[in-house]
Amino acid sequence: MLKPSLPPRKKRPVNEAGRPIGEGHHKTILKDWELEVLFELREAGWGYTRLAAHFDISRRTVRDYCCGRSRCQTPARWV
Repeated sequence: MLKPSLPPRKKRPVNEAGRPIGEGHHKTILKDWELEVLFELREAGWGYTRLAAHFDISRRTVRDYCCGRSRCQTPARWV
């Protein structure tokens, strides 16, 4: 009897310490493409409050993304 094969596991980015970052982290609120849209809207003049309402996240989370306090690491490798 053949065993059903599992789909290949998607690789996720990790930092130098081997911890998941970005969209691969279990507490990620926005996908990477949503974050790109957030940055584009911010450059277009949208304020933190308007962005927070649009993405249904807190104003502080928007601020942290825009100021580089969150999601600001570069992947060291993909595992």
